Amino acid sequence: MKDTASHFFKLLKIKTRNINWEETKQQIKENIINIGNDKLLRIQVNQKKLLNNEILNEFIINIMELCYRINPNMREKKMSEKILVGLPDEIYNKIEILDNTNITKITKYLKRYEL
Repeated sequence: MKDTASHFFKLLKIKTRNINWEETKQQIKENIINIGNDKLLRIQVNQKKLLNNEILNEFIINIMELCYRINPNMREKKMSEKILVGLPDEIYNKIEILDNTNITKITKYLKRYEL
């Protein structure tokens, strides 16, 4: 992060010669810290797995929350894909061929199969 911020600062000074410290801090926050947070959220949602002791609805809500934090306009189909990826293989294999284009359908299938 230190090197990235340093490089960014040098580019910022070239682009905006008369920039003050407050403007510099704001630019660093907007362009470096937010990007890092976004990457972290993407990693979290891509690695989120349903745990043995986790309630299914909690798992789905957690995935949805991460998706909304990444992109408040994320399509439900994309969120559904993230949910499916987080399911254990034995559960995923039972519902993978069904219409999993939205969260309501996924939840319905999981309840139907008592998963």
